Amino acid sequence: MSFRIQGESFRFEDESSSSSNGGNDDENSQDDSVSATATAIAATNARFQNMIQSYLNRLEDAPLVTKSITCALVSAFGALLSLPFHSPRIRSSSGIHHSLKNPESSSALTKASEVCAFAVYGGLVGGPLTHCWTKWLERHADILPQSTSWNILMDQLIAQPPMLFLMHLTLDMAGAAVREAPSAWNRSLERTGQSVVASWRFWPAAVYLILYMFKKRKEKITIAMNLCGIYWMNKIARQRSETLITTST
Repeated sequence: MSFRIQGESFRFEDESSSSSNGGNDDENSQDDSVSATATAIAATNARFQNMIQSYLNRLEDAPLVTKSITCALVSAFGALLSLPFHSPRIRSSSGIHHSLKNPESSSALTKASEVCAFAVYGGLVGGPLTHCWTKWLERHADILPQSTSWNILMDQLIAQPPMLFLMHLTLDMAGAAVREAPSAWNRSLERTGQSVVASWRFWPAAVYLILYMFKKRKEKITIAMNLCGIYWMNKIARQRSETLITTST
């Protein structure tokens, strides 16, 4: 609506029409937001489905590697979730557990060793053993009873006891190795210098001598190189034992 007063024009908009237009804009923006959210959800779901299908394809193409990596990740993640409830404890000679007086000093290393130990177990022991056990059941499916209860019974009575023993053994050994890593690093640095000098003194002369003596006779070269390897590993083992004795005293 408009009118003119003394050469000047004025225009007024109907409040009802402006409010209705504003309402339509709000509804349109809401519809656009809902549509964008639905599109994002659909895209996320499609990507998730593609990831699942890709994982299933990897299980078909490389089952051992895929199961080993999966078991390592699952085991490490499970151990990671337990860290908030983890309290470093030691066992005395009487078998009674006591909390450490200063857990902060070893807490980070202990937690890291636990997660690493579970990852090592899952990737090197749990995953491969589970794969081999499953394959064995599949190969002998024609002579084994086709019953879920029988399969569970076989798994719990035959497979699980040795696998659980190997699990605890691997976890303890891997955890101890990770906790020992800082001191092992320092010892390895000390030993490497001596080993490098010994290698320079032994291997070039040994290789040239073997090649000169046996020329192109591969079988004798192989035997001689293996004998040199035995001597070399014996030398390294004696060097390590001397270092350990010195460190312990």
